[in-house]
Amino acid sequence: MKLQKIKIDKVLGFHGNWTIKVGVFDENNNLASILIPSGKSKGKFEVKNLNPDEALLKSEEISNFLKNLDLQDQETLDNKLIEFDKTKNFENLGGNVALGISLACAKLVSINLNISFYKYLNFLQTGDYNSFNYQAPRILFNIAEGGVHAENNLEFQEHLISFKNQTIFSQIKNLKEFNDSFLNILKKENKNLIFGDEGGWAGDYQNEETLINTLFDLKNNLKADLDLGLDVASSSISNFEPKMFLKRYLKLFEIFKLFYFEDPFPEEGFENFYQDFYAQIGDQALIIGDDLISTNPELVKKISDKKMINGVIIKPDQVGTLSKTLKTIELAKENNWKIVVSHRSQETLDNYLADLAIGTNADFVKFGTFYQGERLAKYNRLIEIESEFF
Repeated sequence: MKLQKIKIDKVLGFHGNWTIKVGVFDENNNLASILIPSGKSKGKFEVKNLNPDEALLKSEEISNFLKNLDLQDQETLDNKLIEFDKTKNFENLGGNVALGISLACAKLVSINLNISFYKYLNFLQTGDYNSFNYQAPRILFNIAEGGVHAENNLEFQEHLISFKNQTIFSQIKNLKEFNDSFLNILKKENKNLIFGDEGGWAGDYQNEETLINTLFDLKNNLKADLDLGLDVASSSISNFEPKMFLKRYLKLFEIFKLFYFEDPFPEEGFENFYQDFYAQIGDQALIIGDDLISTNPELVKKISDKKMINGVIIKPDQVGTLSKTLKTIELAKENNWKIVVSHRSQETLDNYLADLAIGTNADFVKFGTFYQGERLAKYNRLIEIESEFF
């Protein structure tokens, strides 16, 4: 299977924002394409994206550079993308263009081999077509939004709930019921039912602690077997004071038994606070790195022995190639870190993230709520995959 042509198109993504679709063709004119998302909240270590108009201009040049490469040699192909770019963060080619090519090539191989995309992704990680065992990831459901994803008074970006040890179908059913109960409480409190970038409720509340207390009480009233968590997205909080926030986290953990804290501190200059937080609750709760790692294997290596986190967010568009994404997952698993495959706030209707989560046996997925087509595409793909096994 040889790569023959790359075609980049400008298409609509979340909220009508322009993004790109990258298509790749083999010698038999078979086609696979991928839609690339973007994030409103971006870390310092992420690759650079080109705007869609600039991306269109790269089609012919990168097509000629990669023509006749073996589609089944994913690592060589991805290294060629890096070679073509000649910068550290895909400033020339664009991380969005690079990732589109990288993923579309893998998808085209899976089409030609007539196997599911998640099974081919599993093969790329394990080297064994027969090693796959289905495992349902836990859904981290963004029930209430704040930070840059909402125009309200809440500082923390995502207020998360997650049911324990259930099938995808059962989790979705229970999440829907819990979310409906939460919205009913808001109606009784005369709150406006407005929603954020990822479909979570995004109105004003008294404060963070009161909102979390409402979710905690609802959990107990419904006897729901779920956990509560937070994506703090601390880099986006103005006047962030680490000592004060550390105390808040520890108090929230003590009172509400929160099991998940994502990006509790910014990605640079707060190593000691991460280590302090980890030393106090790292054996009882998840401390997850997003901006801190940016799906970059070199950043995993940099902090792997520092006891700062015990889980990592996986967003392929942060690093620009499938090979680097899979390497980050491999290294994280070697450190016994939990794997959280996550969407971006500015998503598309593509569902490849569901295949990536299943194919790599991720522990969690974070795909927002059930009110937008961009999120539903991922959830429906999870259901579709699970139906092959039950």
